[in-house]
Amino acid sequence: MQRTAAGLNLSTVYRTLDVLEKVGLVTHTLLGAGPPSYHLTEEADHLHVVCRGCGQVSDTALELADGLVERLRDEIGFEADARHLTVFGRCRTCRSG
Repeated sequence: MQRTAAGLNLSTVYRTLDVLEKVGLVTHTLLGAGPPSYHLTEEADHLHVVCRGCGQVSDTALELADGLVERLRDEIGFEADARHLTVFGRCRTCRSG
């Protein structure tokens, strides 16, 4: 049984987060192979970009995905929720190094 630094059972923490997500207070995004990243719903409107070189995770404006979201809708009829979008690549520092 895994415990947090505060001595809580991790399964209790994740069950609580699941309930908070079901009632609309938090949302989650997967940032790779690790556990999900949670945000307050009111602060969730952003994209995540993850550098495969250094592992840096950054938040960026949701509007950067507008063109992709529009093309998905127009070309294949798919309504995308870009708030759950994580883009993997290489950051400026890793690309220049």
